[in-house]
Amino acid sequence: MVICKTNDIDNFHLESNVTNFTGTYKLIQNINYNKFLSLQGFAWTERKIIDSLELQHVLNHEPSNNFIQIKMVGLITLQNDYIIGGEPIETNIKNKTFYDTVCMIDNECLQIKKVNIKDKYHIITERRMSPCGNNIIMEQTITMNDGSNKSEKATQVFKRIK
Repeated sequence: MVICKTNDIDNFHLESNVTNFTGTYKLIQNINYNKFLSLQGFAWTERKIIDSLELQHVLNHEPSNNFIQIKMVGLITLQNDYIIGGEPIETNIKNKTFYDTVCMIDNECLQIKKVNIKDKYHIITERRMSPCGNNIIMEQTITMNDGSNKSEKATQVFKRIK
């Protein structure tokens, strides 16, 4: 089951067996993150700093209300509130503007699509809970929309700390 968008948000509700991502998670592993950041245009020094950050994700997920709040805490703190299946929202990271949409795939995968119109790329982030519920595996794929179709995939593993 894929739930990605509705025009009638008041009548749109996720099924009760959806994975609840609520919790605080600490980054424990980056895989291919440097190349992923490079394709976004980050300089070598920025990539090294970002790749070595101690990062936490604090998630407040309310499946019955189609709501998720994602707070990233590290060198800087970013927080975004999303309606799952709702209209795109504008978000900013550093000096880059994105238009984000969120959906649940098969009640277990939280997918965020971030579109950067100015720099001509999009990022699809998929968060999945490990079977034991102690880790989130976050896969991110950036694809250039500039005719080159270059892409890079990165994986981050977060361990539940609360």
